[in-house]
Amino acid sequence: MKSGTTVLGLCALLSGMYAAGQTPAPPPATAPAAAPSNGAEKALEAYLLKYLPFDPETRLTVSRTNEKSVPGYRAYKAHRTGRYAKLNGDRVVFVSEDGKWFFGGDTLPNRDPRPVRSSDDLGWLTTYLTNLFHTPAIAALAPERDKAGLKGVLVSCQTGYGRVRLPGYVSPDGRVFLVGYLLF
Repeated sequence: MKSGTTVLGLCALLSGMYAAGQTPAPPPATAPAAAPSNGAEKALEAYLLKYLPFDPETRLTVSRTNEKSVPGYRAYKAHRTGRYAKLNGDRVVFVSEDGKWFFGGDTLPNRDPRPVRSSDDLGWLTTYLTNLFHTPAIAALAPERDKAGLKGVLVSCQTGYGRVRLPGYVSPDGRVFLVGYLLF
């Protein structure tokens, strides 16, 4: 009942000001917008707090890093601490130069990079994943999945119970493979 009275009182005040020809005072000027990287860091911090497992005492800091690189993307390192020690740690995430795309998956660098023009140029990835999983794996370009300057890749692994597909992206210069999805 009290909130209903407050709303009615506010409506009466605004209609009285309108009838008297007065307009409400403009909101106070705010501080100028922060630098784009600071805005990206704040946005990443807000996103990661929702994305990471819950810890009531989480403290998260996000800062630019040169630890890893993906062409056309900026790398940010998120350092997390909190009540539960096993949830503490560091994570490197990537944001596109234009700020429209986010990648938080894992990266796999290529030791002998060559430009990627066809699925044949992904032989290094097929060999690496076959040896890693001890089962046949095939990496192929998926042009319909190309996004944000990266080439779409589907990796198919034989598990013994059927094929499992792993989505990912490769940089056009073949320097790095990104396992996971790009978010916008």
